[in-house]
Amino acid sequence: MQRQYKNSIELTTESVGDVRRYEMLSDILQGGTFLPKTVVYKDIDEAFKKFVEEKLYFTSDDGKELPTMVLFSNQRFSEYTQSWQYTDENKNLILNFKTVNRENNPQYGNIQGRLWNIPGERYYLMKRQIVLDDNGTESLLDLRMKQPMAVDLNYKLSIFCTKYEMINNFNVLVNSLFDARQCYIWPNEHPMPMTLEGISDESSYQIDDRQFYGQTYNIKVMGYVITEDDYKISEIPLKRKVNLPGMDTINNKRADVEIDDDNTEIEVIFPVGCKKAKFTIDTDFKVQKMESKNVGKKTKIKVNDIEIVGSTFILSDGDEVEIEISKIHKDKESVLKFLK
Repeated sequence: MQRQYKNSIELTTESVGDVRRYEMLSDILQGGTFLPKTVVYKDIDEAFKKFVEEKLYFTSDDGKELPTMVLFSNQRFSEYTQSWQYTDENKNLILNFKTVNRENNPQYGNIQGRLWNIPGERYYLMKRQIVLDDNGTESLLDLRMKQPMAVDLNYKLSIFCTKYEMINNFNVLVNSLFDARQCYIWPNEHPMPMTLEGISDESSYQIDDRQFYGQTYNIKVMGYVITEDDYKISEIPLKRKVNLPGMDTINNKRADVEIDDDNTEIEVIFPVGCKKAKFTIDTDFKVQKMESKNVGKKTKIKVNDIEIVGSTFILSDGDEVEIEISKIHKDKESVLKFLK
């Protein structure tokens, strides 16, 4: 048998540039994300149905599972049963089953302890990622989202069966799940607590001259809603380094000069063994204050060979800047910042 060979081998381990951006945007709504997935009413409904089918799995005396009929719409019960698979050859409903429905008017939720959301369209930082642009420079990708909208959804879980003993056994199963007051569903990996609000309706009825027993459990899901519009992605350029001719090196150590792209901060970093920096600035900059770390008082700053006195001065495009610092701790790096 002839073996199959690959004609090309993918050598890169990570995507870069626009390809990486598209991957990150796609990750927001897919598995393995660093931001929460979206969650809407449909997701909560499906998670509640899954909870009923799995956590409230129940069988009749003959070992058959009680199926779950979902009634989230306003259609009548009789209309639904006409198309349901659990009917006999005469289209009569086979007894022993569960139903799930939900009130159509969800209210503002209590998951935040009855508190309201912070007013205004505020977005909060969830993740900051460094990405590599196509031109080889790095940028920060900020991923932010709004505070989710809290919502309470009231469900009714009912069981209909032919024996009263089954009602009792199912009641024990339900109460055992809520014996710690709350249990949880996980729509799209979001934990949402549920509380048992009440149990009602233990009367016997007649359907097609057949007697059956029913019991209804009122369950409240304290959830929240996150839509795609609740996310915001913005790109922030990293600081650019000023590596111009004339930079001094002391003891083979070189100071790094970084300027924000919005020209609000100049940062000079002196590594261990370096006390001097010399560079030509390529922008106009009005220094209004200075901040420092591990910098002593015997620090000298010269602009075009003129020593600066005080912490307020003006730098113009093309000015030559010389800095000589004194270090408080010689075995640590020092930082001097010029701020607008």
